Amino acid sequence: MADDTLKDAKIVDHHGLLVGQVVNISERQNAEIRTPYGRHFWVKPESLAKSQGQWCLLKDFKAYTADNTETVWSESDLDAAADDTFPASDPPSFTLGDEGKGR
Repeated sequence: MADDTLKDAKIVDHHGLLVGQVVNISERQNAEIRTPYGRHFWVKPESLAKSQGQWCLLKDFKAYTADNTETVWSESDLDAAADDTFPASDPPSFTLGDEGKGR
């Protein structure tokens, strides 16, 4: 697999949901992926496959984090991580509209 085929590629899971985008291919041939939430993780290119014109993560791929620990992730792990980020902040307890001002 040529490095330039993965450069800037969008990566999806097996449901077609966006996981992130390849931002770099390291000298060790790891693909660095940035998630929509700004987190980074690395996978071996063998953990990616092209399906229906999109790059997909294979199930139970091995991901590497910034502290170089190897982790086996599954789709449910990705879903749980995404759920943990929502909502990013609490909504305000009031609105700044002009309801109730007698207009």
